[in-house]
Amino acid sequence: MKTITQDQLIETILNSKGSLAVSFKTQTDPKMKKTGNPFLDRKIMKISKIGGLIGFDYGNAVNNQAKRENTNQGFTAQERRTRIV
Repeated sequence: MKTITQDQLIETILNSKGSLAVSFKTQTDPKMKKTGNPFLDRKIMKISKIGGLIGFDYGNAVNNQAKRENTNQGFTAQERRTRIV
């Protein structure tokens, strides 16, 4: 896996055409707020990994697959619902 800087990531995303597969690995210091936490006085690192696609157009992908299958190509994706947390 290639490690790049934040500036290199931004440049890669801005210069890419179509979709781009990405994965991230982060290391952070977790908050140790739980009462009676046995790890409170230890050096703990939280490691998270996530992957996804940038620039992926679902409607375009469905219509491209329909074209390959010689079927109806008039699909239009609905807007994503916003989730308020």
